[in-house]
Amino acid sequence: MRPCNPLRLSCVLVAVTLPIGAQVAATPAQGGQEIAISRGDSRHGATPATRMNPIAIQEERGGKNVTWLEKVSDEQYAKGPPASQGAMNMKKEPSALKKQLGDFAPKMVQLTDDVLFGDVWERTELSPRDRSLVTVAALTMGGNTEQLPFHLKKARENGVSEPELVEALTHLAFYCGWPKALSAMNVAKETFKTPVPAKDPSQK
Repeated sequence: MRPCNPLRLSCVLVAVTLPIGAQVAATPAQGGQEIAISRGDSRHGATPATRMNPIAIQEERGGKNVTWLEKVSDEQYAKGPPASQGAMNMKKEPSALKKQLGDFAPKMVQLTDDVLFGDVWERTELSPRDRSLVTVAALTMGGNTEQLPFHLKKARENGVSEPELVEALTHLAFYCGWPKALSAMNVAKETFKTPVPAKDPSQK
């Protein structure tokens, strides 16, 4: 939708400054009917013959009540408010995957960052904690130990304790096989040597 140029609007504006307690009869543009108005009143209305016909009572400010025909160009009118310097200088920290594969497989990185983590992981039907448990289980089942360190760390960040992860891997041994569960357990043992920093409560 193209923004409307304020210079092209048709309007009638009457502004009156009244002494305290005074009353005045004003004649608006439609039909010549007099309307009694007093200090502090504000009347606005559109009629079939006029697009806008406001009557406003206001105090004088800066030596004048109304400034008429202040020129505004289309370019100025369409231009949005300037962005703050801080927002302009904000740069999103690239993900670990982008640092690793950004130049080699940019589309895969974009899908991983924007769709998987930017959309799927943010859905509210499952909590981040539950998603972490499901992901660790799926990686263990598939024998994908290369991705396990990242997701074991993420699981702890999402509130899954180390004993709970050990118990989950023990439980998985009966469903995905002992070798896969033992491999995942060794990865977990090494991963748990690195403490997880406390999560910022302002973040999800």
